[in-house]
Amino acid sequence: MMFLTGRTLIARVRLVFFCIIFSFLFFIPTFASELQAYRDKAKELQLAKDPFWKDLLHFKGNSSQIIDDRFFLSKNGRVNPEEELCATLEAYFTNKHNIKRKYGDKDIICIFPARYTWLDKKLNLPGYKIDNDTCPRLTEWTRINEIEDISLVFVSGYLGNPASSFGHALLNFKLRDNEDLMGLFDTSITYGAQVPPNENVLFYIFKGLLGGYHAGFTDKFFYAHDQVYSSREFRDMWEYTLELDDFNRKMLIYHIAELLSHEYRYYFLSSNCAQRVAVVLDMFIEEDLYNFNYPIYIPEELFHRLRDIDRERREKGEKNLIKKIKFIPSAQRYLFYEIARLNDNERKVYENIMKNQDVDFSIYLKELSSESSINVLNVLLAYQYYRIMASNDDPSQEALKRYKDKVLLERLRLPAKKDVPLDIPEISSPDKTSSPSSINIGFIVEDDGDAFGTLGATVFRKESVGLNVLEYSELVALDLNLGFLNGSDNVFLNSFDFIKIRDFKTLCIKEANENPFSWSFEAGVNRYDINDDNVYDYSMEGGVGLVNKVKGYGICYGFLNVSSHSIDQQYRMGPSAGFVIGQDRLKLQIDYSLDFGLEYYGYDEITKAKVQYQINKNNAIQLHFENNNGKRSGITYFIYW
Repeated sequence: MMFLTGRTLIARVRLVFFCIIFSFLFFIPTFASELQAYRDKAKELQLAKDPFWKDLLHFKGNSSQIIDDRFFLSKNGRVNPEEELCATLEAYFTNKHNIKRKYGDKDIICIFPARYTWLDKKLNLPGYKIDNDTCPRLTEWTRINEIEDISLVFVSGYLGNPASSFGHALLNFKLRDNEDLMGLFDTSITYGAQVPPNENVLFYIFKGLLGGYHAGFTDKFFYAHDQVYSSREFRDMWEYTLELDDFNRKMLIYHIAELLSHEYRYYFLSSNCAQRVAVVLDMFIEEDLYNFNYPIYIPEELFHRLRDIDRERREKGEKNLIKKIKFIPSAQRYLFYEIARLNDNERKVYENIMKNQDVDFSIYLKELSSESSINVLNVLLAYQYYRIMASNDDPSQEALKRYKDKVLLERLRLPAKKDVPLDIPEISSPDKTSSPSSINIGFIVEDDGDAFGTLGATVFRKESVGLNVLEYSELVALDLNLGFLNGSDNVFLNSFDFIKIRDFKTLCIKEANENPFSWSFEAGVNRYDINDDNVYDYSMEGGVGLVNKVKGYGICYGFLNVSSHSIDQQYRMGPSAGFVIGQDRLKLQIDYSLDFGLEYYGYDEITKAKVQYQINKNNAIQLHFENNNGKRSGITYFIYW
């Protein structure tokens, strides 16, 4: 073995040191020149001015709508897309950046995969590659090779929460061959405000309207959303599966990965869940999906626009935008119809078991055939799953699970039976219903013979007699109606409904002791002609009641109402009753109520009736009559948009 002398060892160390220094000095100009070459090429192609680059940075006007500095590599990136492009290129060649992450991949291309995928397509970046070796955490999250489709999900309005009244929009990354699992393990993306726990309701409304909250995109498996929306809030959903090519599907997934945890400013009426999802999806669809500059944007707008683009493509013979639409009934609706298909004997046994859960249910099953016993046990299982999902970690959940296991064990003792799909009547998808906003023109005749024209506009109109996804429930917000006398310049306020809600509960699982009561609330101002003088009544009214659905016909209901008015009498209480009958194209609603004054003796009888014929989803004619401080009849033509 040879041993190096001290002098020889020092000489070799010096040689290695000088080689390293020489290589470093040699490669600095090479690296700098390469970076400059790509900057020059980007400038030549004017990539910083490319609308898609600005879309990736979420620019609107002269600045980005993302208020989180962690989203930008340049200190001026939020206001200067060119500086951000230069910083993005520099970070690629040096992998030195200012983005601090507690979790996830550290390589810059893994932090901004959509940016670099687009830049690589434009510039052919040297050595560009995103794979499991380069970005293991990103690859695990995106599941690019497993995701087959992208879908949008509309969640119906939840009238129990002001922020959810107009519905919600989700973006789903659908896994291949996941139909058997009902899509529960799809990656689901939602956008929402970051609201502190136990926030005061008034603060919640005020700050939500005026941008007092930060908001952002978050991800969960779809089953987490399904548990909240379907099992606890009993909201129906419609899933729109979209046709996107492989590149745009990958780019959309990558861009969502970039956006997670970064903050925007939240505005309930404009910069909300639907608007943000629409803006992101718009980047990867050729047509303008988000082309709405109205200061109010409601989730249904997004789904109406999807249908419009799809229709235009079909008319041109082009590839569809919408692959399919799937109705996802709420857990409550599913169980309701599961119970409804039991025959009389099966239902009797089922009800006896539910009333006497401490008794061994096998005693009751002896009355039935094997097939009928299976039907009852299947419903019992469905009911237990329904209660467990809705219990939200309630202490009673363990008892529910034990009872479910007991039912399951009894079911396993019986032979297999082919599952018959449950026939649940589908509710029309949002795109097939009337658009949420409307304008109208009409003509009214009052009991003294006076007649006048009307002109109105409504921000959100879903009436019981209209064509909407709320079935027979009603939600009207910011409905302004002006009157004008023929042949004169006299224009006056005829009515203004700030909010009008009727939450008709037509589904209720009695065995679960669910609250069967429906409720209503309205606030606004109405004009009355009293002694040839315009009198305005500023009022608020609320009520609770019961509703019964008559299959194939409609609903009937009864309420107890209390109200406050600006005209005599100020405080009133009384019962009301009514019904809505008809199908989508033609519906009739009649209300009759008694208002008893609480200040002194007396009462008023009030009758309201309206019938609406839906010419098509965007046009309707309504005849209406009212007897309240005078009679008035009218006709109104609605244009929904």
